[in-house]
Amino acid sequence: MEPILAFVAAAMLSPGAAATADSPPGPREEVIPFVRSDGILEWRADGDRGLFIRSMSGHWYHARTMGRCGRLESAVSIGFETRGPDQLDRFGAVRVEGWRCPLASVTRSEGPPRRR
Repeated sequence: MEPILAFVAAAMLSPGAAATADSPPGPREEVIPFVRSDGILEWRADGDRGLFIRSMSGHWYHARTMGRCGRLESAVSIGFETRGPDQLDRFGAVRVEGWRCPLASVTRSEGPPRRR
């Protein structure tokens, strides 16, 4: 049993693990307030795995789905599913033409890329 413990300890102290600990943190998770009470001004699909959302405050957010959300790119309307308070966060989901697409993250964004 000791060799297994030694292997686990060596794996935990590997240089790769230290590099991960020193890497900069990703974007901070956010919540979009007042989603159910007209808190969304507009949204734009970001492929089939995310969307940009502009809140009533004018701030843009990027919501990334846990997986592919097949009908997102062609959707004309979508719904937002929240949990608990009237806010959208990584525990919510997007409803697109009968599909439920759970969210993996909601972060602040500069907004969608400009169209040319």
